[in-house]
Amino acid sequence: MEEVQAVAHAVGATPQGSIERRIAGAEAVGAHKTSMLHDFEAGKSLELDAIATAVIELADRTGVDVPHLRDLCAATDLLVQVTNHEGGSA
Repeated sequence: MEEVQAVAHAVGATPQGSIERRIAGAEAVGAHKTSMLHDFEAGKSLELDAIATAVIELADRTGVDVPHLRDLCAATDLLVQVTNHEGGSA
């Protein structure tokens, strides 16, 4: 989240709410499956490009380092490949 927030600031955006508040909000939802997990389990294409790869592209344009986001995308792509799901590329 810190990397994404740094990219947002680099492009002139000011995210509303703190990272801590976002994490607390996610925790408050309780046990659930995200829509991306539902898609993965159903063998559907993931929305990784729109959710994460776009942020990496902005990071590249603004010179913001996002190693954790890159690792997350690479790991997700690998998971998709080894489970023979459609997935989405990073």
